[in-house]
Amino acid sequence: MREIKFRGKSLKNGKWVYGSLLLNGDNAVVVNESEESIKIDKKSIGQFVGAYDIYGKEIYEGDRLKLILRNGLSYATVKWSNILHCWFLEGLHEGVLMMRADEIGYKYEIIGNSYDCAII
Repeated sequence: MREIKFRGKSLKNGKWVYGSLLLNGDNAVVVNESEESIKIDKKSIGQFVGAYDIYGKEIYEGDRLKLILRNGLSYATVKWSNILHCWFLEGLHEGVLMMRADEIGYKYEIIGNSYDCAII
């Protein structure tokens, strides 16, 4: 079974928090493993995509990745497609699907995220 969890930046201290997401109008809250409710910036919300980078770090929506390909390196941002209903890599070959990228042996390294840095 796939684990469904989210992350967001705490409005209190600006740190990333991880857990279940609750939305109520303009308010967003992450409930962490200690069952604390932490208000987060709605613009920073990202869902865990079910994949890990080469160091075992969880990959979330909005993460910027360095991709280690058979013929070199490339860079992409993890996005959700409402049309295809799946995760894809924006900026790589017109958006390779995450599922397909795993099948053809791409390796990922997280180098940032679209919330903290404006460019790859």
